[in-house]
Amino acid sequence: VAVIGGGATGVSVAANLAARHPEKSVHHFFSESQPLPGYHPRVRNEVEQLLTRAGVKLHPQHRAIVPAGFQCDRLTHEPVD
Repeated sequence: VAVIGGGATGVSVAANLAARHPEKSVHHFFSESQPLPGYHPRVRNEVEQLLTRAGVKLHPQHRAIVPAGFQCDRLTHEPVD
């Protein structure tokens, strides 16, 4: 399962998916070096460690490339670049 976005919602979704479905491989993609931009560095470090302990595979410095014409208005099973 790919979770895209390093804000509070993305972090929450990644953590909750990993907790609820430990049999699934959860990957969290975000554009900065750590999730939660704008938060205190200690918070960012703690959240990063929490996600790692939960089994979430972190992918820092990755941005999703939205296909031309896609309005991000639905969930898909298509690959994300």
